Amino acid sequence: MAEFQLTHTVDVYRPFEPELRKRLENFVSRVDKLTSLTFFTINETLHVMGGDEGVRTVGSDVFDDEALMATLPLFRMLYIGSEPTSFLATINLLKGAVRVDAPLKKTVLQELKSLSRGFERAKRTAGIGMIVEWVEADGKRVGSERMDPERLIDLWLHGYFLHAENDKANELERWPIEHVPLWELCGAVRRLTNIFRIGREVVWVALEQDAATTAAA
Repeated sequence: MAEFQLTHTVDVYRPFEPELRKRLENFVSRVDKLTSLTFFTINETLHVMGGDEGVRTVGSDVFDDEALMATLPLFRMLYIGSEPTSFLATINLLKGAVRVDAPLKKTVLQELKSLSRGFERAKRTAGIGMIVEWVEADGKRVGSERMDPERLIDLWLHGYFLHAENDKANELERWPIEHVPLWELCGAVRRLTNIFRIGREVVWVALEQDAATTAAA
């Protein structure tokens, strides 16, 4: 998917206006900054202890709260679709820049749409499928919720790392096993960042081709 974009971008896009080039360059810069952070050099290990009575403790052996705190603001700029430098907004910019008369127009647009679909699919695909069940003291089930990456990211971003003392923070406090969703959050951030890396390469090649075309004109 990305290989086609990275090797067949000549004569695909119209010349980039300064504002468009700036936005594309900002996306590349933010992906570079994100992927250079310490968080991506750490491999968390989920640690579970138990015995005859079942699970006693669940934790992470090497979880670095500060590293994740430093990562999420940049991650959010690329993740939230309404952000001007988000992955989806950037892919849409490239789609809008495809030349009407480009010989590969249809194929290029399909490939760019495929990148967007891959991102949306990753938001709904968990590394570990989780269903949280709420149970009263007498054992009666009062509700359940499937936790996909999109839901986890929303809860942790707006209920812990960026905000506090709101409904989402209260919901997080009710979680029966804190470190499991936190561990899955870290995995989701890494998986989605890998998609940002692919988008970054596509945008970078488009910028290089545009610069070469402009210099030759």
